[in-house]
Amino acid sequence: MRAGVERVFSRLKSFTGLDRVRARKKNNVETHVVLSAVALVAASLTAKRQDKPGLIRSPSRLI
Repeated sequence: MRAGVERVFSRLKSFTGLDRVRARKKNNVETHVVLSAVALVAASLTAKRQDKPGLIRSPSRLI
């Protein structure tokens, strides 16, 4: 289970820019993290709906 969580965090960092968050307040960082997770889920759902399951794990190729 930990490996799965680590893969998700890795994708969040690379796809949505969580490795370089530039925010000063905790609330702004939390908002950025939540919106990044929503973007990753939206990209995965888009890949699934387009019958491209191989792109679920690499959303940057979907765009």
